[in-house]
Amino acid sequence: GYIFENNVDPSRGMIIKFHHEYWVSPNKLRAWLANWDTWEAEQPEWFTMKSMDFQNRIMKYAPVDTLPQTVLLRIIAEAVASETYQYAPVDDSLLVAEVLKYRKCTSLRERAQQFAKATLAARLYIVAIAISYVDLAGDV
Repeated sequence: GYIFENNVDPSRGMIIKFHHEYWVSPNKLRAWLANWDTWEAEQPEWFTMKSMDFQNRIMKYAPVDTLPQTVLLRIIAEAVASETYQYAPVDDSLLVAEVLKYRKCTSLRERAQQFAKATLAARLYIVAIAISYVDLAGDV
């Protein structure tokens, strides 16, 4: 067995094993599935348990309009990767805009990381200089 400590998510997840008629309303399901990104980050036992097959059941059986964007993108990515899905062509300008937006976000993130590293290096340099002065003052 497994212990889930007062958390209702595992119990809700177990219901997914049964027919969709036992599920809560689409609005409640949508609100609950909005936690998906948190579950992805925290990896609770019931979320990754092979015997429960929670993630695949949700992706396969939950009403599409209840799925969070992360799940929708994962379904499409898996379908495209398996080459069993032929997606409709989209306007190139839309793809270009999305790639540019992604690159800009990535570039901003990289610049922020570089700035953080430079700031840390400057702080460490200042500390090293301060220690050197203290050391020199002690030698006099």
